[in-house]
Amino acid sequence: MKSMTGFGSSNFQVQGISSQVTVRTVNGRYLEVRTHLPKELQILEPDLKSLAKKSFLRGTVDISLQFSSSENLSKINVGYDEVVAKAWVKQVKEMKSKLKLDGDLDVKTLLALPGVTVTAKTSKLTGQEKAFLSGATKAFDQCVSHRKKEGLALKKLILGHLSQLEKLCKKISQEQKKLEKKLSKELKDVVQHEVTAEGRALLEVKTSDTLEKINVEEELSRLGEHIKSVKALCQVGGPSGRKMDFFAQEFLREMNTVGSKSGSSQITSLVVEGKSAIESFREQVQNIE
Repeated sequence: MKSMTGFGSSNFQVQGISSQVTVRTVNGRYLEVRTHLPKELQILEPDLKSLAKKSFLRGTVDISLQFSSSENLSKINVGYDEVVAKAWVKQVKEMKSKLKLDGDLDVKTLLALPGVTVTAKTSKLTGQEKAFLSGATKAFDQCVSHRKKEGLALKKLILGHLSQLEKLCKKISQEQKKLEKKLSKELKDVVQHEVTAEGRALLEVKTSDTLEKINVEEELSRLGEHIKSVKALCQVGGPSGRKMDFFAQEFLREMNTVGSKSGSSQITSLVVEGKSAIESFREQVQNIE
């Protein structure tokens, strides 16, 4: 069992530049991955999203990559265009010959001519994508470990809510039996005072119908089975959040039915406690992957 809340970070150096990748995850119905990358590393976005899909099944994932160094990440490469330079030299020689000019073309003058000097701005990080992905993988692994740890804490809370719900169901069953016994006795006394056989038969039918209408053993039995199913989910690996959310709805459905059949203030009070326990259970389930 894993929580959808987690955090992981990795600090490393690439080309002497201090870097940090952080991965934060929070609750989400589906998997949503958001990246926050410097323009020099936008190319990594597809790979980072692929890593997220391999690591997580649900939740909102924020991936950030930052440089702790304020160093300029770009470098200037200076060169010359050999074709253009040769063309200028050829033109100068022809011009000298035709116009009978003196003087030679020196390097300084040649470099100042249009198109000879070439400059190119490149990132120092070009070609270092694998190094950043390696650092990101460590952050993802740390985040997964954090989610597992949080999942264990959630499991403990969820089992606590289930235990509370089981106790409340048991109390409701006990109160129900007391109520049925009391009503049976009261109606039996009424039947005994009925003079005619026909009247007694009608009262017996009414007694049976009344007891049937307030009986909640079937609902309590289904609640018990649902609780067992959720406990089983807590013991197996893999994603279980959506299944548990479904059972939370079933818990509430059965408890509402018990409340609608309630024949005493004691049972009504226990139903209110049960709904509160179910709501607490559901809040925790929202965090499960």
